[in-house]
Amino acid sequence: MAVLYTISRKSLGGLAEVHMRFYYGRGCDLRARTRIFAPVSCWNEAEGRCMVSRRYDTPDNIRAREAQQQLDELAARITDAFAAVGGRVDKEWLQKTIDREAEEKPLADLIDHYCDVRNAAPSSRRKLHSLRAHLQRYEKHAHKRLYAHTLTRADLDGFLAFLRTHACLGDNAIASRMRQLRALVYFGGRPYPNPFEGYTMPQESYADPYFLTAEERDQIAACDALTEPLKKQRDIFVFQCHTGCRVSDLYSLTWANIRNGWLVYQPKKTARETGRVVELPLSKTAQAIVERYRGVDIRGRLLPFVNEVQYNQDIKEILCAAGITRMVMWRNPSTGQTLPRPLFSVASSHLARRTFAQIAYARTGDKRLVASMTGHDENSRAFNRYSSVTPEQKKHALGIE
Repeated sequence: MAVLYTISRKSLGGLAEVHMRFYYGRGCDLRARTRIFAPVSCWNEAEGRCMVSRRYDTPDNIRAREAQQQLDELAARITDAFAAVGGRVDKEWLQKTIDREAEEKPLADLIDHYCDVRNAAPSSRRKLHSLRAHLQRYEKHAHKRLYAHTLTRADLDGFLAFLRTHACLGDNAIASRMRQLRALVYFGGRPYPNPFEGYTMPQESYADPYFLTAEERDQIAACDALTEPLKKQRDIFVFQCHTGCRVSDLYSLTWANIRNGWLVYQPKKTARETGRVVELPLSKTAQAIVERYRGVDIRGRLLPFVNEVQYNQDIKEILCAAGITRMVMWRNPSTGQTLPRPLFSVASSHLARRTFAQIAYARTGDKRLVASMTGHDENSRAFNRYSSVTPEQKKHALGIE
């Protein structure tokens, strides 16, 4: 009787699932997934176990020590279970025994482990923690716990209705929560029966994107009818319009990201999936702004930031003072209704990113070029929300001047 372990070739965030092989004599050779994840960097393929340094308590060493302890305990339990049934097992026995031995947790309680294994970015963690809160509220509402392998189509319908009527989420937020729920359920392997098979998932929908023109961007940069704190926020916003950074990346930039007049950084949101590094030349306006604030931020960041909530509030005030009052069609995320609104009243930090993408796309018509400077996949559907075809491009395509 022997238990051997191998590690999956598929890894997420440096962790991979360990697989068990259990055999006894010639007639019993079984394989199964353990549901235990170990650091790939600490796995010894020859010995089939985690090799842990006793000298250093690095995150990988801590995880490897915990994983190896779980594997040792699992091997002992499987051996005892095999002896208890007298060796009378079928080919499904090992996986069923592992799943039965593992204490299944409600979906809401899997969120932290899911985030760790997926090495989720901070923004993704916040969204998943929001999903956990909604799941816990729904469980109290429905008087039941939700588990991955007992989830039904009725549970999906009930949770979706709860998000709409009790949590008062808009269609796009509901679509996002349901996608997260599906990913969480599939995390431990697709259940059977699979409640998502043939299930119509809600889809996100967006109004036509709105942007600042290059003239409006420069108009904001020239606006001086502001207090000193708002002038700093104005400069940060204008810099963002010239670089297209997400605000999460913008807040972490330092002078180490400036190289010979180029901005070089790895977007946090897609670091795990693509590892792509963004490189773009800084405009004269952007260079002047960073030089203006060289050494000002006490934390060593490129610009003197305040918190994101205050930044978004100040952007609206700055655009209003700069006279950016033209009407745009804004989609109410709660009702889905599209309404006209003054641009300044619906502005946020993401307007700067869209503005950068649209101005660059209008000048070049090259999505691949623009995507290389924003960190998008050029074939991403999300990229279409950052740019639109202008009347001038249509006229040029038809040879109309």
